Amino acid sequence: MKENIKGMLHYTRQAFGVSLVLMLLCGLLFPLLLSGISAILFPHQAEGSLIEINGKAVAAENVGQEFTEDYYLWSRPSAYHYNVYIENADGTQTYQDGTEFSGIGSGSNNYAPSNPELVERVEADMALFLERMEQEFGSHLAEKIREKNFLRVAERVWK
Repeated sequence: MKENIKGMLHYTRQAFGVSLVLMLLCGLLFPLLLSGISAILFPHQAEGSLIEINGKAVAAENVGQEFTEDYYLWSRPSAYHYNVYIENADGTQTYQDGTEFSGIGSGSNNYAPSNPELVERVEADMALFLERMEQEFGSHLAEKIREKNFLRVAERVWK
């Protein structure tokens, strides 16, 4: 009986020891090592790629950026224009596509499915998608997409 208890205590102590060593290695030493290496090799990025104006950090380069190239995934339809606006010479604020800035401090508009602006955006995105498919792959693919009633399905979902 004593040997069973001794054996159990041995394996329990061994399990706790291995767990403690792995927690220190994986949870403390490895992240500190990676942080140190990144601070040496990529100092600007490791500090958050901050944009400073008059010595004060006002934004980060990679947060809320607008993905405008075709090789990026398109954003979720309700989460559009993540607070990336341009201030024009006359003081008006617009998004990069020319639409008026909504004045949201951070985040996106998060339109509900019943919002007419979201419906307009989805319809415009679908038309742009079909146009690009036609340019890239010819009218054959665009017609196949139209045949499958994608526009009708989208209309049914959003109304």
